Amino acid sequence: MTDQKTDFEKRIAAAEQEAADEVANTERLAHAFLAGELRTSDDGKLSHSYLTPGSAQELAAQAALVQLLRSSSPLSSAIRHRLAALLDPSSRWEARKLAMKNRTGGKQPNHVVDLEIARDVAAEVVEGLKVEAAVAGASHRYGVSESTVWRAWKDHGEFWQRLLDRRTVN
Repeated sequence: MTDQKTDFEKRIAAAEQEAADEVANTERLAHAFLAGELRTSDDGKLSHSYLTPGSAQELAAQAALVQLLRSSSPLSSAIRHRLAALLDPSSRWEARKLAMKNRTGGKQPNHVVDLEIARDVAAEVVEGLKVEAAVAGASHRYGVSESTVWRAWKDHGEFWQRLLDRRTVN
């Protein structure tokens, strides 16, 4: 019995160590994405470089940061401070800055407005109005084209309709 317990404890310890190593590797990659990496050359000189934009290494490091940010685990102070330095225009510790930009060119969709339009159409449909009439009414109320309302309805209408249907039943 003691040998089994010891073997079980060893397996648990190994699994815990593997999980800790994975977290450490994820944090190391995320930090490399934010701060770059220090390297020591063969002759012992220290240098610093950022990951090559668009490289597989940069994409993996970015994915690691996203994983940490979406995790329910506490964010390490090193990652938190590095993000703050990238966002703080007066930071003395970071030469780069984090900049927001659109993912695609052209007019950008407004998802918040689209959600509201779809909710409005769904509310009228749940009350018994035909979808076509609800779309025409929303187009007029929001000052947008019917194609915009149809797109909002296509993207978000089913969600709102299910939610509002449940509320009217209860």
